Amino acid sequence: MGRPADLSRERIVAAALALLDERGAPGLTMRGLAARLGVQAASLYHHVRGLDDLVDGMQDSVNDAIDLAPLDADDRSGLEAFARSYRAAYRAHPAAADLVSRRALTAPTALVVYDALAAHLLRRGVAEADVMPVMAALDYVVLGAAGESLAEDVRSTPRDLVAAHPHLARVTAVTDTDAVDDRAFELSLHVVLSAVDDLVSAGAPR
Repeated sequence: MGRPADLSRERIVAAALALLDERGAPGLTMRGLAARLGVQAASLYHHVRGLDDLVDGMQDSVNDAIDLAPLDADDRSGLEAFARSYRAAYRAHPAAADLVSRRALTAPTALVVYDALAAHLLRRGVAEADVMPVMAALDYVVLGAAGESLAEDVRSTPRDLVAAHPHLARVTAVTDTDAVDDRAFELSLHVVLSAVDDLVSAGAPR
């Protein structure tokens, strides 16, 4: 077994994220993580308080890859660039996208991200009561697009659908499987961005 002195919170979080990528949420356990690091499970608790704290650390690690600078631009392009960076960060760790979407907003960097996003929306003129719904809608689009893939569904769709399901057969036959996930994200993002534009316009002085 490795020496506990070799451990750090950063090393534990990185190993946990790798384990999550490989095995998904069901495969992420403190015992399994300790085995990967070559230590006793008890050694982990000198650096993380438990599984919830570990997940906070993983969320922080992924969130560190999100570029918040575009939110300084008070226009649609800033929000769009932020959303693309947000998706890219979680697209690299799809299991993390699914995991964080089901938990309370507690990770320190998550609070920073949401505060920056709220500030952007408020500066653009989105009403205070509409800010949280907009952020939730953006989360649905970004984390959903990062954690789920339609491409594999399209690849595995039976090819003998013509008789029973002709419309599905028709669209499946012409779907660019490699691009379908990106296209779906772009369509969904467009809807949210357009809704934000409408909210800004509705609140503008007349």
